[in-house]
Amino acid sequence: MSQKNAAVLGVFVAESTVEGVLLRRAEKGEKIHIMGRYVRPRARRNERVVDLASAIPGLQDTSGSDYVLEVSDGPGQSDSDPFLAGELEALGVTGSSSRTETIKKPRRDASPIVTQLREILAECRKDGYPNPRLAFCIAAPDVYYQEIGVPVPRNRQTPVGSVRDVGISKAQRKILVSKLVESPSLTVDGARVDFVPMTDDQSRWRYLAVAGATPDTIVDALDGVARHTKSAVPPAYLVDSELSLLASMVTRRPSARSGVVAIVRVGLSETSILFLRDGRLDRYEELRSVTSSDPLDTVCSRVQLKQDELRIGDIEEIYAVAEHHRDDVTESFQSFFPESTVYGLRELLEGFNLDEATVPERVRPQTVPAVGVALRLLEDWRAEGNVSPLINILEKKRRGARTRRKLGLQWHSYAALLLLFGVSLFYTIQVLKAQEEVQLLEAEVALDPPEFPTEDPALLRSRVDSLQALSARYSRALIVLDSLLIGSDRWSTTLDRMTRATAGIGDIWLTAWTPDANMLYVEGNALQRSNIARFAQEWEGSIDKLTFAEIQGLRVYSFAISIPTRPQLPQVAEFLRENSAELDEADRIALEGLAETAQHTHESP
Repeated sequence: MSQKNAAVLGVFVAESTVEGVLLRRAEKGEKIHIMGRYVRPRARRNERVVDLASAIPGLQDTSGSDYVLEVSDGPGQSDSDPFLAGELEALGVTGSSSRTETIKKPRRDASPIVTQLREILAECRKDGYPNPRLAFCIAAPDVYYQEIGVPVPRNRQTPVGSVRDVGISKAQRKILVSKLVESPSLTVDGARVDFVPMTDDQSRWRYLAVAGATPDTIVDALDGVARHTKSAVPPAYLVDSELSLLASMVTRRPSARSGVVAIVRVGLSETSILFLRDGRLDRYEELRSVTSSDPLDTVCSRVQLKQDELRIGDIEEIYAVAEHHRDDVTESFQSFFPESTVYGLRELLEGFNLDEATVPERVRPQTVPAVGVALRLLEDWRAEGNVSPLINILEKKRRGARTRRKLGLQWHSYAALLLLFGVSLFYTIQVLKAQEEVQLLEAEVALDPPEFPTEDPALLRSRVDSLQALSARYSRALIVLDSLLIGSDRWSTTLDRMTRATAGIGDIWLTAWTPDANMLYVEGNALQRSNIARFAQEWEGSIDKLTFAEIQGLRVYSFAISIPTRPQLPQVAEFLRENSAELDEADRIALEGLAETAQHTHESP
């Protein structure tokens, strides 16, 4: 499916509800179908205020017996500012600061919408649209509006009330953001601010700043949904504000591009009014003392008061919407403005290519912004001309990017990954080197291949057996020859036996030995006399000398022992002696002569 025909989910985040509308363009034709509508309450019924002091202004401690109820335009107003400064300006009463220099924060912070967005996306997947493109429209308290005025350059003076080019350069944007950041009552993120040019007034270029509240409710919701799901969240492309979106939808109507048009939005915390002149924004007013809980007559009278105060003149068209759906909204405004044409928001959807068969019979006011922000992705509003500048306060790095689940990795996890990468790289290099060596050896063998025998295997086996038999015969002959070499290993054998004896006795060591015929004279030292006696007894020797000396507090004994040596017959002679009974007399005489000869040879030096 092409990007143009892909499904788009428009989500309107209001103060009390979160509403999503799924739109999709037909594969053949230009009609746009509403595939689904999903509404979730933003404030749960079981939520309650635990801290009473935070619920009632002026009550600093719940344990106090009395409190002072503070009434003002909001947290952004100081003690010296008059109450309802905008209304008192018409009577000539001015406060200590101008209303256009600071932004008044909403009375309560925005609640998260992670659960609501997750449920809406789950409903879309259930309807067969798992990855729709996302577009958001936010209202108070998630967005702030602030009018900013900057001096016009001397060489570019324009008449009061005129309309200039709607484009904003990077240099102008930088100046506007710096001026907006100077407000002490608001923390502004420069990446989430956009500006709507307004008509000029008193040699000033005026802009309406649209700033997202901090923290960012939309980004927090996308990240929260990504943490609770195994797959990535569909990409989000834009975040528009309710008032700027309604202004863009109104200016698309040819009848609203001339004269004065008013957009009145009655909310739970305040009432916002936009006055458009010739299709461009002229005034923005916020009435904090008028809410949807007030009677509609009160709302209409306050709008008339603002019209006279600002000297707006006759209003050709009025678009009215209340937070809670009321059937008599248009009738009430029509009675107070009989010369104006009053519309509800449902009429704004008539200028689009929506399939009427898929549009619900009763569309709530919150449904129109959700449909409008989704239509921004399906249709190119900029190409139509004479349309109010389009707002997008979503960070550029988040536009069109799928929000993925973040892994909770800390520094030791990265260290382990780095170590694993190093070990893998090391053994990979070793394997590559081994493969290179194998390839080199294979190349050498290919250049000089060995010659393999071509004879019969049975013949080769018989040759091997004959060689093994010959080797065994030579080995037995060498053993017999070694036993005939009388006296060749006499002293080496004696020395090996004596070394083992001294090691077994302990604390005794030999310093010299002298062989003489059938005697062996041994000299040495010992730490105990009993060891010397044990050594002489084991070798059947006699002690010729025994002395001792004190060395570093120890008594060391020196000795000399004479040990007799006895000749040994060769193995062949012993074998013949043991088997002499089976021989005849001549053989016995020859055997005894051979034994005497061997003994004589053994005894001779």
